[in-house]
Amino acid sequence: MPEVSVIIVSYQAKDLLDECLNSLFPALDTSYEIIIVENNGGDDLTELEESFASVRVVYNDTNAGFGGGCNLGAQQAQGDYLFFLNPDTEIQTGTISTILSRMKDHTRIGTVGLTLLNEEYDIQPHQYGDILTPKNLISQNFAFPKSAFPSTNYTIWKPVDWNSGGAFICDKHTFETIGGFDEDFFLYMEDIDLGKRLKEAGYQSYWTNLIHVFHHEGGTQGPSLSTKRHY
Repeated sequence: MPEVSVIIVSYQAKDLLDECLNSLFPALDTSYEIIIVENNGGDDLTELEESFASVRVVYNDTNAGFGGGCNLGAQQAQGDYLFFLNPDTEIQTGTISTILSRMKDHTRIGTVGLTLLNEEYDIQPHQYGDILTPKNLISQNFAFPKSAFPSTNYTIWKPVDWNSGGAFICDKHTFETIGGFDEDFFLYMEDIDLGKRLKEAGYQSYWTNLIHVFHHEGGTQGPSLSTKRHY
């Protein structure tokens, strides 16, 4: 049985998947499987599945939104941990075992968000935060620091209330216990809602610089890092 199940929800993102997968393999230094949920976008991923032996494609018969696609992937997953990743991303540095070792030591971890970088290799804003209140909404939109490429000379393991759905890891049992993503959120806010429910259930989420992920902004209609602007 794999330790990690990577879940990539793809909607008309076929052209991005090769680069995403090729960047992913060096980071997977434990047993794994990769599940791509083709979210009823019309892409035939047969050739991709034949090219990558560790990839399994699940075809959704409806576009269930980002959360619904993630939930379908989680239902198919056999790993102890779920690694949700956007198809328009590329892993830059880091390995999965550095995060799993910490998660194994602390059973009440919710999600662990990875560092998402924009095309200037700055840290993308709005990739983690506190539960939204009017006060937090203002501070997180206007006070999120513009930061250069994060240092790897020290480890950041920052307590947060929620992480962007673009790249995060969660214990599968924990994800199932809280019911996964709420599919009433079709595209935006599902990651914040997930964090809220995890916090209410007594879990603590974290954001870390142990893995850096380059994100092609606008590459897909996946979970937006400007989620709060749609609130």
